[in-house]
Amino acid sequence: MKKNFYLIVCFLVFITTNCFSQWQKTSGPSGGNINCFTIYDSNIFVGSLGNIYKSSNNGVTWNLVTNGFSYDKVTSLAISGTFLFAGTSQNGVNRSTNNGINWISVNNGITNNISCLLSSGSYLFAGTLGAGIFRTSNNGDNWINKSIEIPDIYISAIISNGSSLYTSSSHGGIFRSTNNGDNWTTVNNNLIVNSFLISGSNIYAGTNNHGVFRSSNNG
Repeated sequence: MKKNFYLIVCFLVFITTNCFSQWQKTSGPSGGNINCFTIYDSNIFVGSLGNIYKSSNNGVTWNLVTNGFSYDKVTSLAISGTFLFAGTSQNGVNRSTNNGINWISVNNGITNNISCLLSSGSYLFAGTLGAGIFRTSNNGDNWINKSIEIPDIYISAIISNGSSLYTSSSHGGIFRSTNNGDNWTTVNNNLIVNSFLISGSNIYAGTNNHGVFRSSNNG
């Protein structure tokens, strides 16, 4: 009986060890909370509180890439063409043309508090907390506000699905645009969406306090 007990314990330990060994901590970065990811070519970029790090070897080593970057919380990262963009909570949008080695601010016409970024076709969109959604067609040199028809200007998430854009406000509601943000239609009045995901013909919305919702008919 005792022998069987030890065999069961050893088996459980083996199972537990294998369950927890599927994830391995990388060597960094050690800059605090990681808020966002993006990938360009063979490089992984992560944004944290005040810093951006890059790994070119699947996370084995990380390098700080913040030359010209103002210390601030990095809320979002996006790739548009050959440009890397970083949205921040106080210093607007920053742009790099050389894989994060150097950065410049590109905030002409946009407010500072960036909550999310989205690259869609030839446009880059930025959601803000307090001023709605902005769009640029020249890689951030100029921004235009595209949220006149959105009643709430506190944007929490934005995503594209083919020719349609979807966004949500931090106070509730999902909105859809089929003309790159020129006009918006309300498709839900209540949900507060923290994040969107597109998978095939389905749109998933991760919400505040109400779990995950799915739409298979464009919202």
